[in-house]
Amino acid sequence: MAGEGETLGARERMSLKLHSNNVTCASFWLEEDVVCSGSMDGTLMLWRVHDGWTHRLRAHVGWVTCCAFQPYGATLASGSADETLRLWHLSALLAAEDSGETNINDRSNGSNGSNGSTSKRSVSVELKSYGGCVKCCCFSPSGALLCSGSADNLVRVWRVRDQAFLHTLKGHKNWVLALVFNPVHHAQFATGSADGTLRLWDLSSSPTAAAAVVGVSSPPPSSSSSSSSALESIAVLKPPKNLAGVTLGTSKEVTCCCYNPLGSLLCSAGADRVVRVWTAPGGICHRVLQGHRGQVNSLSFQGGSGRLVASVEGNGAFHHFSSDNSMILWDLDGSVGGELIVRLTGHKRRVNCCAFNGSGLLIVTHIYIIVTYIYK
Repeated sequence: MAGEGETLGARERMSLKLHSNNVTCASFWLEEDVVCSGSMDGTLMLWRVHDGWTHRLRAHVGWVTCCAFQPYGATLASGSADETLRLWHLSALLAAEDSGETNINDRSNGSNGSNGSTSKRSVSVELKSYGGCVKCCCFSPSGALLCSGSADNLVRVWRVRDQAFLHTLKGHKNWVLALVFNPVHHAQFATGSADGTLRLWDLSSSPTAAAAVVGVSSPPPSSSSSSSSALESIAVLKPPKNLAGVTLGTSKEVTCCCYNPLGSLLCSAGADRVVRVWTAPGGICHRVLQGHRGQVNSLSFQGGSGRLVASVEGNGAFHHFSSDNSMILWDLDGSVGGELIVRLTGHKRRVNCCAFNGSGLLIVTHIYIIVTYIYK
């Protein structure tokens, strides 16, 4: 196993300051080589990595808490502390740029941030029906559905093509902080919560949602079926008290979760500073990865084989424990491995999130700054 101080295997490629306040989230748009970041300054920023083009998106009136690109489509979702979820249609923006209608050298130096041309509010569509800050969002693998979790302890399901509100899913006893779809079983997804649990959900029992997953037409949901839902989580995952001689203690908030590309493993992490590896869909915790000194804020699997998983840590806004603001790359060899191969330290600020793209690029966000790494 590589030593904890080893820094071989990844090197910084570039960094860019895009926001005037904390960067809270980031997502890759693989087809266009574009990164989106959201910030406490209330804006989202698009950054095309290969040529440095940037564009700012404004509409939220509170912190941007989450963002996600639709697979195979030019749509971006963002959630905010202003209790709204928004869909951004980016194809028109890119078409305007290609036709020369958008001057990519325009600069905006207003109160909401630094450089980049700025979009108008009409680019986005607001999805309503919230009673708290939107904490997380994720598209289904087909892009047909959008799910979100919020501070009212609920999960909501939307159909993307007509922005129809399909279901409210109940079960968590505290904020829903993380949400991810299974990349193989398209109707299944996992949620993590401040109540210390992971929940697994299956939308195949919902005729409306299942029709959207497989791409067939379905009638609009009735007001009675969309206002509440009889769907229940198919499993509630709680960490065992002891695994392979490791005492795990009490369960703490789950801040992040992700599936490997094969949909066979689910990783979760949070305030207890460890990464847990679960079988999917069985929900058995068979591995605990230890090495972080602070709250784990984000997880991301490498594409392709999914052998590599990144996890990042940093002091939370209301936590005062010691943290080295580091990123760890773990090598999951086979179904039960978990070797710490690289620890990247030296980040002077809290590390908020991480995401892989398809060509060996790993994005890591600090306060204000986005850094990209190349790994071997």
